[in-house]
Amino acid sequence: MTNNDENELLELATKAAISAGQKILSYAHPIQVEFKSDNTNPITDADKLGETVIKNIIMQARPNDGIIGEEGTNIKSKTGLRWVFDPLDGTINYIYKIPHWAVSISCEEFDGWCWKPKVGVIYDIARNEIFSAIKNNGAVLNDSKIAVNEIKDFSEALLSTEYSYNRRKRLYQTKIMSDLLLKVRDIRSCGSSVLDLCWVACGRFDGFYENELSPWDWSAGSLIVQEAGGIITPLGTGIIASPQLIHKKLCQFVKR
Repeated sequence: MTNNDENELLELATKAAISAGQKILSYAHPIQVEFKSDNTNPITDADKLGETVIKNIIMQARPNDGIIGEEGTNIKSKTGLRWVFDPLDGTINYIYKIPHWAVSISCEEFDGWCWKPKVGVIYDIARNEIFSAIKNNGAVLNDSKIAVNEIKDFSEALLSTEYSYNRRKRLYQTKIMSDLLLKVRDIRSCGSSVLDLCWVACGRFDGFYENELSPWDWSAGSLIVQEAGGIITPLGTGIIASPQLIHKKLCQFVKR
């Protein structure tokens, strides 16, 4: 693909993310809440509305591309490109009116072996921040270049993580976190993995790990981290993300 094509894909992803975010923000409360597995994993009518907005915008512009959304959209690609998105990452924050949730959209290309993100956009509507990246073209926050921290001392790292919806798995995750807390500055859990990744990319966090994610949780964010100079390593169905100099040590702790 030409660079111009990638810019057009990024423009479309940005348009869809902003449209969905604004629609969700203006959605009237009280919202309707259902549950996917148990009461730790809610879905709201705002999630569904955001998915519809994004799907319609993409299908109108690129009807032959594949589309995969968190809330059930699954359309097979006829072009070798597919859109992977979470219309509302941080649903529990949204339910509690905590202003920390985002829309995440990536466009991936199939390389003959696997799908890899080519462009990614994450829209943090509460802060009016748009994180975006084009593969091999760097990462930006509201059009300003961003980069991960050049941290060297692991003991000074501020990390982030999120928790499984499965209560039993949380016990394992808590054990890892309690051991890791003795080795780093501190650990945060803010309720949105896509914003965790953005904050690694712009230096607000020094690393992120989570072993249980879906592609829409990390596709756009992983590209943004890499284009900001960070390293990504798979962890279960999730990822580890950090600057290069502390990445090996972070992997050693959370992969045990």
